[in-house]
Amino acid sequence: MSILSTFICSLSGRLLFSRQNPPYYLSPLSKREIENHMVYFIRHFNKNSQLSLIESSTNRYLYLPLNANSIYIVILTSINSNMVCDMKILKLSHRVVVDICKEVNEKSIIEK
Repeated sequence: MSILSTFICSLSGRLLFSRQNPPYYLSPLSKREIENHMVYFIRHFNKNSQLSLIESSTNRYLYLPLNANSIYIVILTSINSNMVCDMKILKLSHRVVVDICKEVNEKSIIEK
């Protein structure tokens, strides 16, 4: 399992929350790198797609909407990561955020 980062962002380009979890052989991602990944995600995001993933040459972005398709939770993984396990972690993370932030909006996510 190679989850590099988890972040919550709005499609308007605002990074609301991020946590890094790189494997022991990689250094943690900087804030600038996370923002670059967020920009890549937003640029390649397609609301009409039935898939909940975006792939680049080295990374995979798995995502789920948190509210009304404007705020998304995204898991950034390496391309060779197990997608089934990553989706389970994404769904669990989604459930945790929804349980902690009873009303899922930008303000509640930043406060919690």
